[in-house]
Amino acid sequence: MLLTPIFYNYVYAVTTGHCMRWKRWVALYAPLVLLFVGHRIVQHYFGSAPFVASLDEIRPYWSHPELMVRVLTFFMRIGYGIFMVVGTYVNYKRYQSDLEKDFSTISSRSTFGWMYFTILLYIIYFVLSVVSYVDGDMSMHLLVFLSSVILNIALAFFGYAHKSVYSPDFEPLSQLEPAVTNSESQVPYQKMEQRFKFLCNSEQIWRNSELAATDVIAHLNTNRTYFSQFLQDVYKTNFRTCINTYRVSEAQKMIRENPNMNMIDIYVQCGFASSSSFNEWFKKITGKSPSEYKEELL
Repeated sequence: MLLTPIFYNYVYAVTTGHCMRWKRWVALYAPLVLLFVGHRIVQHYFGSAPFVASLDEIRPYWSHPELMVRVLTFFMRIGYGIFMVVGTYVNYKRYQSDLEKDFSTISSRSTFGWMYFTILLYIIYFVLSVVSYVDGDMSMHLLVFLSSVILNIALAFFGYAHKSVYSPDFEPLSQLEPAVTNSESQVPYQKMEQRFKFLCNSEQIWRNSELAATDVIAHLNTNRTYFSQFLQDVYKTNFRTCINTYRVSEAQKMIRENPNMNMIDIYVQCGFASSSSFNEWFKKITGKSPSEYKEELL
């Protein structure tokens, strides 16, 4: 259980750019401290129950207070495990949503494979530890120890290898205060829409495969939360989908006008960072793959 807050903080730091606040640390560790203190008090007044490694060994000592604390610890372990999996999933979905609002291409900025892998390792460790607590022998306890070692090595490796796109100086939109739409200092939607269309239609900023929302925001003289709200209110979408719609539209035009043109040249000129990203977004927006669209024109 001591690993759970640390693991959660690891995921939280990567997805938000900063570690958990002290209040969240207290909320996660306070129950563990109270359980530890309560366990010591029970041991002092009632003594320790014999060591048990399975459910069958627990039954004869069921009424012993110290064993009841162990059972409570077992259920807390399950609760912390569920919190870990659910909390990680929530952070992952929020992180994915933030990236879609800030970057036109996610694949070149961040990958989610590390998160899937570490969650899987944690689930394996959690299940093995629960099984060993209920009905485990020495080999099962050894598996728990080995899974714990592998999990910690994986956390250390991914913590070093994976670089978050966010930091305390550049936080995700979900961590920022909502934009105030009626502020006199903000550019009205009409003017912002005109400027944004100029950037997309005349300047064709979407041809830059590394285009980020901050690049557009600098031209529009606004802030991230207001710009994100503008896209949602006017275009009913997020930054990534909006930019990739322009890219796909240009790709369709190029295929129509130059049917013999190489697909690699097309997706590079349209601002896609990879063929997989190009194929994914082309089919998502048009309902057809680039090759299928090309065949229909011939």
